[in-house]
Amino acid sequence: MQTAKEILINAFAVSAKNNLKHVHQFEFIINHKLKLLECVQLLTATTHNDHTATPIEHNKEIHNVLFELNHVRVNPKLNNDSIISILINELSNIGVKIENKPDNNSLATCFQPLGEIKDNVRFYIKENNKMIFLANTAKPRLVQMNRL
Repeated sequence: MQTAKEILINAFAVSAKNNLKHVHQFEFIINHKLKLLECVQLLTATTHNDHTATPIEHNKEIHNVLFELNHVRVNPKLNNDSIISILINELSNIGVKIENKPDNNSLATCFQPLGEIKDNVRFYIKENNKMIFLANTAKPRLVQMNRL
């Protein structure tokens, strides 16, 4: 089976920048280095549940906008183990709890490829298209240092 080189992340805009105030959802395709390859904004029609995907041509529009992770999708015809592990490690490094990771042959791999994410995960995209993940579990502490 061929190895997946990218993964899709669906997210909601939390902060609005420029003309993104009306946008509900975005879908990001990222690679194994957690760099953005492509992005579309999903607009929902008000009269029915059709979605319109509009490509974001210049990623500058979404740099430093805060997004909240909604879900992750994979290509079920490819081996996604490597890219899923990279994303799970990145989230674990910031204290995100992930439970019930599905088996490779399980149908749940299509719906929750990472498993159940127990925390809110937010991210933003830097100018170099690198995704920076944030979580409310990473609670910074002020540490007082005594000078000698």
